[in-house]
Amino acid sequence: MHYTSFSSLCNLLINTSSQVYENDKESIEFLDDPIVKEKLENSQKLSEVNVDEYDAIYYVGGHGPVIDLPEDLDNIKLVSQVRH
Repeated sequence: MHYTSFSSLCNLLINTSSQVYENDKESIEFLDDPIVKEKLENSQKLSEVNVDEYDAIYYVGGHGPVIDLPEDLDNIKLVSQVRH
């Protein structure tokens, strides 16, 4: 069994009523899923993540992670704690 959690540089706030999603069936289904909603509502900041509680860290992409994460001290600390 695998456990998945969501984390971000700051608390995740996603406007699910945004018109950005109105024609995106997959995004609407994902964001309306009760498990996803619970995980988003209880997401951690990267600074709160204990790397010893996880087997892997997966970064969902786009330009945001490429721009924000390389310079973020909490992310750098988290990644440096991962055992290969």
